[in-house]
Amino acid sequence: DVMRPLPLRLRPGQRLLDALPVLLASELRNIPVVNNFDEDRLIGSMPRAEGLAVLSEAISAGTTMTSSTEIIARKAPAPPAPPPGAR
Repeated sequence: DVMRPLPLRLRPGQRLLDALPVLLASELRNIPVVNNFDEDRLIGSMPRAEGLAVLSEAISAGTTMTSSTEIIARKAPAPPAPPPGAR
């Protein structure tokens, strides 16, 4: 079996400036967003291209990226409910 390390992840409310290294280093199209790095529960995803586009717009507009610039994760779909009688 081949094991892979955990992918790079983001947290909700993470500053875009802090997310930049993850966006640049990740090879995934959608970067997982987890509730926190301790529990590591998936709560959504951030399209890599969208995150880079927001950064590009902020740079071209000449705005500063402060702590109020947050990543908004797309909600992950809820897992399907198990069929009745399944354990």
